[in-house]
Amino acid sequence: MKKLMKRSLIARLLATAAETGLIALYLLNVISTGTFVPLIVIVSLLFWSFGVKRKP
Repeated sequence: MKKLMKRSLIARLLATAAETGLIALYLLNVISTGTFVPLIVIVSLLFWSFGVKRKP
């Protein structure tokens, strides 16, 4: 049981790190080029990922 909880925690941390990296890359892209990737896609991905995390 503890291994499963530990794996779940590691998976959540990796997902959070991946999201943070994607947001950072998006912001760097916007700052460097001045072109906006469709923001709706990013926001919908974030809401979807947070919804997935909240499910038990």
